[in-house]
Amino acid sequence: MQQDVAPSLETFLALKKQVEKYQREADRAEGAYEQLSKRLREEFSCTSLEEAKTLLEKLEKEEQKETREFSIGVSNLAESMKGLEGFFQDLFGTEI
Repeated sequence: MQQDVAPSLETFLALKKQVEKYQREADRAEGAYEQLSKRLREEFSCTSLEEAKTLLEKLEKEEQKETREFSIGVSNLAESMKGLEGFFQDLFGTEI
């Protein structure tokens, strides 16, 4: 007796449903990729992922430099304020 090895209609429909699900997910991913690629081109003038990575590294270095400069400025301001505090104490004869 020969056994039937052909997939059943239920199996076929289940596989079809799964393939359609994966196709929808792929379509969504492609749409998201297109939107992000467009944004990179329009906002940052990057035409590739490599250009975007290079720009990101440059911007991160600039941010680190500006953060260091800001910290130095805050420290200098704090030192200046200490001097002013003494000035006002001498001027008004009271603590601020």
